[in-house]
Amino acid sequence: MTTNQPTIREIQQRAAKLCGISVPLMLSYDRTRRVSRARQLAMYAARSMTKASWNDLATEFQRDRKAVRQAVNVIDWHVWHTPGTNDVLREIGDWRRA
Repeated sequence: MTTNQPTIREIQQRAAKLCGISVPLMLSYDRTRRVSRARQLAMYAARSMTKASWNDLATEFQRDRKAVRQAVNVIDWHVWHTPGTNDVLREIGDWRRA
């Protein structure tokens, strides 16, 4: 893509790669911490880096809007309380290096 804004798919791929999982696994209903955290990080990044609506994000992540909002809220908490979260989000945001 030639714009300054990554696609949701590019964000999903970058988050999955950084977390050491596949995109299909990230989009699955696996609720292990490693998989769910990767999914939450990707949802947060997609919400902050794209102009996608809650409905668009829910569709792309195969979830409902409530699940996407909850994931964004969880990562928003971690941004303020968990060291390293911002670093991971910066890496996801550096999507051109993927």
